[in-house]
Amino acid sequence: ILGVLNSIIMKPLNVPDETIHFAQSYELSNRMIGKESSDVSTVVYTSGIARSAGDILLQDAHFFFSDFSYGNRNVSMTAPSFIRMTSVPVIVYFPGALGITFARLFQMPYQFELLMGRITSILFLSLMAVVAMKLYSPFRYAIAAISLLPSVVWVGASFSYDVWNLS
Repeated sequence: ILGVLNSIIMKPLNVPDETIHFAQSYELSNRMIGKESSDVSTVVYTSGIARSAGDILLQDAHFFFSDFSYGNRNVSMTAPSFIRMTSVPVIVYFPGALGITFARLFQMPYQFELLMGRITSILFLSLMAVVAMKLYSPFRYAIAAISLLPSVVWVGASFSYDVWNLS
């Protein structure tokens, strides 16, 4: 519950390097729906995501929750910071990519692409915490306490591959 609320309340793409991790998840989502990207530096986003990728101001955060028309036009965005990370296995972006893909398949607005990716990441972390508590029952209270730390919830509700590190 804390992670879902955190996903909704916090600004889009505000975790360190989350724009890069989002781009990786989005590329994996493209592969999941059968769209291969031809150029590693160009990612096709909706215009709302392109506006959210970077330092956003208070009015941009307002647009995130109120703009359902302009933000859903496709734009081709050259992302110089987008690097295909060959040292990181693609599987670490699967939870976020699964949420993005779900939202894209149901043609939801871009806001839901971001939120669904974050929510599936925190659900994955929660599932792994429950499995860990079952496997290591003497440490279940410690695992629960660590899982509820604000910084763990904050990173867990993002597109970062640190969700796997924390699990």
